[in-house]
Amino acid sequence: MPALEPDRRLTDAIQATVVYADLFDFALDRHEVQRDLVGVAATCDKACQAVNALLHVGALTMASGYVVLPGRGALAEQRRARRGRAARTWPVARRVGRLIALIPFVRMVAVSGSLAADNPDARADLDYFIVTVPGRLWLVRAMTIVLVRLARGCGIRVCPNYLVTTRALILDHHDLFTAHELSQAEALAGASTYRRLLASNEWAARWLPNRFRREHTVRDESGLSAAIRRGGEALLGGWIGDRLEAWEAGRKQSRFGGIEGAARFTADVCEGHFGHHRRRILREFRARCRQLGLALPALDIAGDIDGANAPPADRVRGPAVALAAARGDGPVPFSAGASEDK
Repeated sequence: MPALEPDRRLTDAIQATVVYADLFDFALDRHEVQRDLVGVAATCDKACQAVNALLHVGALTMASGYVVLPGRGALAEQRRARRGRAARTWPVARRVGRLIALIPFVRMVAVSGSLAADNPDARADLDYFIVTVPGRLWLVRAMTIVLVRLARGCGIRVCPNYLVTTRALILDHHDLFTAHELSQAEALAGASTYRRLLASNEWAARWLPNRFRREHTVRDESGLSAAIRRGGEALLGGWIGDRLEAWEAGRKQSRFGGIEGAARFTADVCEGHFGHHRRRILREFRARCRQLGLALPALDIAGDIDGANAPPADRVRGPAVALAAARGDGPVPFSAGASEDK
């Protein structure tokens, strides 16, 4: 089968990119379309030309400067409202994240979820991805939950829904959803661990070649912060910490072990995503693309809906989307999954 022409691959990738964003009720501007291209690397100029081609045939439409699917122009106003909410929320999220970074045995803290995408709705929590040293993950979680409850008393909803140790930096799911979550997470502390995390997950560059590993500055830790954390680690680094870790791990794993969903609780991973949010997103993405007649070779093996690996590099140069079949029905309603109850 002959290879697709480069311009065809690009227009295909652009429509798939807008479809994926639409699952989150998220309107992209032209720069963001180019940044988030699925499986294709392209310059801003080439991506802009391809967007214009899709606008010309009615596959996409413009709404107040945003690129959206036909009939989804209302997302532009929603995007402005959520961007404003994100701007007001980020200062609080950064302060809370730096408090989490003071907890003994924490090696990285990053904001994740809808705020990291500048797309929080009125019900959004402050989601955090936390990396700890091995053997202290559950102790860190327990201390973080104390902070969660204190924040709740101030009207701030904090959700530390993903904790791993430095032994588990290679993420299990190598799919488009996880590539987005990894690429958009904003690290607030732990520059060296953040670099290790990215280096351990180079597969994400196959999904998001324009976005993955863009420069991201992580604030250096102050001497006082390091001293506070080292003091706690000296106190809890021996047998006392070992016993507390074993007790807390056993207690929580027993409590959460029978709950169905995407949650996972081991010595090195505490993934509190109850429900099947990731799977629902990937299934809906595949269904939308099929509804529009988009032939995405990545989707057949991106059936990482249940844990497959990322597409091999030679098969992710670009999804084969039929420009002539770009017109489709209105968007299918989508409802997000729930995170763990604190």
